[in-house]
Amino acid sequence: MRTLPVPLRSWRKSDAGIPMGAITTARGQVAIFSTQDGGYSYSLVPINKEGTGWDEAIELGEVMAVFDGAGQADYYVYDRVNFSANISREDEGDRMFAWADLGLPNGDIHVFPQAEGRFLVLAGSFSQSQLLYYEFCSIEPGQDDRTVLTMLSLEPSDSIREAVALFNKSSRDYRVELTDYSYIWSKSGETDWDEAIMKLNTELISGKIPDIIDLEGLPYMAYSRRGLLEDLYPYLERDPNIDMDDYFQNVFQAMSIDGKLPYVTSSVRVFTMFAPPEVVGSQRGWTLEKFQQLRDDGILVVDGLEPARFLELLMAADEDFVDWQTGTCSFDDPRFIELLELCKNMDAIEGGNPSLMGEGISSCAYTPLFSAVFVAEANARFGGNAVPIGFPSVSGEPVHILATENRIGFSATCQHKDGAWAFVRSFLEPRMQESGISFPYLNSSFEKITQAAVAGNTIWRGGMYNGPITDRDVELTREILSGTNYCLNSDRGLSDLIVEMASEYFSGQKSAQEVCRDLQQRATLYLAEQK
Repeated sequence: MRTLPVPLRSWRKSDAGIPMGAITTARGQVAIFSTQDGGYSYSLVPINKEGTGWDEAIELGEVMAVFDGAGQADYYVYDRVNFSANISREDEGDRMFAWADLGLPNGDIHVFPQAEGRFLVLAGSFSQSQLLYYEFCSIEPGQDDRTVLTMLSLEPSDSIREAVALFNKSSRDYRVELTDYSYIWSKSGETDWDEAIMKLNTELISGKIPDIIDLEGLPYMAYSRRGLLEDLYPYLERDPNIDMDDYFQNVFQAMSIDGKLPYVTSSVRVFTMFAPPEVVGSQRGWTLEKFQQLRDDGILVVDGLEPARFLELLMAADEDFVDWQTGTCSFDDPRFIELLELCKNMDAIEGGNPSLMGEGISSCAYTPLFSAVFVAEANARFGGNAVPIGFPSVSGEPVHILATENRIGFSATCQHKDGAWAFVRSFLEPRMQESGISFPYLNSSFEKITQAAVAGNTIWRGGMYNGPITDRDVELTREILSGTNYCLNSDRGLSDLIVEMASEYFSGQKSAQEVCRDLQQRATLYLAEQK
């Protein structure tokens, strides 16, 4: 059989965005789906019946993927929450099922429509050690009579979606119904994200709290102190399949609030500082005064750390300026002025300057750590003798600060706490601990992921560092993670307020005294609102 190609009108980016792939509609038309500037706002552009040009584009709105049609459905889409037929901005379409109900990851997705409302689905997701897990299922029409646990996340990550999918696949009694607040917000026509979060926060504080909640980006300290969140320590202690000795217990302590554990996380990244032994010796930790003196003497140059970020990190480890129990603060204390002055004079080197080492000027590097690869890079930079000295502190103790990949807790008023705990505890199990991009704090998972990195099987290889990961690098990684003692952004609202106002001093708009006075007033009001 001989065929002759028919040239189509050239595709231009201005027509309908960047082409991402092609599907076949139920009517037999081939269509290109495209996105504007690489985002999630998709268009579908069919080839006309004559095969000589393009039909009018169909605006799909915010979706993740587009699939071939079948039967009465011209095409299907996945919109981060639901799998639906013929969805568009004007027509919400016919919802077929919620993706989380499938018990499948939402990475590399392939859906194959079958007869009588059936679907075959193949889906995969990457792990930190570069393995691609694929799972397969057949979807049949039917009724799900399990008890529903409601869950809210401002903007759920892939790891959260995966946890929901795995739980819904394995639980016989419960299923989690995840609400993606960013998706709801984008569909609502709201234009101010901060205002939308404020409305949500007001609802949650008034008691309209879901069974399970991803607390990332929310004032969870206030929720915990108001008694809205369940303390997870008793559940950890009673769970026959969890032994606290199997974990880096300091991670739990860093996440605790007033002796309670309001959430857990799947993995953590760590922020710290490395310095050469010629400058700081072999010690761990230094006082603010010693840090300042080394810089004043011209011995120490800090690489890669701007004043506002430095202040944010120092404040995560300094609890002297805020008393959460009484709701009072002391940002008008002269010591806070000294802290501002210390941060303003950072003289950070934008982007780093390794050549300084060759000029005899010792450099101290601020380093966010996600893997042993990052530790190996920092150690190699200082000739294999890097000292993880941490951030300076009043006491001189070594300060390493963790940040969570997610924060999963559940409501104190949840009617099905056993079911909620069954889901929350999944973030402590090997599958979730090993699926993130950061450090697991389950010991066995930490060893597995770290040894995979040593062997080169990690997503972090091939980028910033390709050298070897030595035994000392592994020991330093273990030392740093086990010594992490504070949690970044323990209260995001207050942290943002401090950084915002301090920036007026760093930029020269206000004096340190003026900033401290204004910050004291605004922080006092903020703390009063959180009581």
